[in-house]
Amino acid sequence: MFGGLPWQELSPFSINFTFIQGFTLDFPQYTSRECWLAEHLIGARILSFLGGIGCLLMAIPPVMIGAIGYSTDWNQTAYSGVLDDGTVRPNLIVPLVLQYLTPPAVAIIGLGAVSAAVMSSADSSMLSSSTMFAQNVYKPVFRPQASDREVIWVMRLAAVVFCCIAAVLAITIQTVYGLFVMCGDFVYVLLFPQLVSVMFVPWFNTFGSLTGFLVSLAVRLLGGEALLNWKAVVAFPWYDSETNRQYFPYKTLCMLIGLVVMLIVSYLTDRLMESGG
Repeated sequence: MFGGLPWQELSPFSINFTFIQGFTLDFPQYTSRECWLAEHLIGARILSFLGGIGCLLMAIPPVMIGAIGYSTDWNQTAYSGVLDDGTVRPNLIVPLVLQYLTPPAVAIIGLGAVSAAVMSSADSSMLSSSTMFAQNVYKPVFRPQASDREVIWVMRLAAVVFCCIAAVLAITIQTVYGLFVMCGDFVYVLLFPQLVSVMFVPWFNTFGSLTGFLVSLAVRLLGGEALLNWKAVVAFPWYDSETNRQYFPYKTLCMLIGLVVMLIVSYLTDRLMESGG
């Protein structure tokens, strides 16, 4: 969201930032899906505000777990993978805290809950992807006369294909969590302005939506992506060429640029259509 801010250098409690992202990143995406599915505009607006409050509340447990893991003397535990400085790897804080700092029953329930949440998010993503492909791409573009039975079978085949692609990515990508964060990053940059505009801007239209989407995508890709080894074409302030990291909050800038562009284009085209030009 904020680009590549060096969190490990800004705060001693930065060890828990990863888990704040992990626990809260999927919540706004879920809220966004619910907003799109809301029957009335007022309902979508209420869900958007409740989603923001929910994100703040959902960040409390990760903060507490991160603080506990950071302040723990891991040399006094049975864990054998302690680093030289007496700490542990940040991406292992949650399972380590549950396994070594809680009773066995709590550890089993906690790890089971985390696993269930991950599997739930994964299967819902596969289902929603296959559904959108069948309903929004296959039927309107390739087979407008397709029956419901045919669409269902296309949905099932698409789910199998997407699951295979996801499995290949999980095996080949070095960090699945990094890929998950990157996907959330693109959702924030590309879809968040669309969600805000469709709920709060009366003159928002397709022309502005498409233009803003393309502009946001172009600016975001020009900023590079360290996870995929994409070199940055545009070097924002505080860019580190050695690590290919942008320390400027360019992702938020990309989102704002797309939002402004889609509002301007939507307003101009709306006025043009009203005038009959």
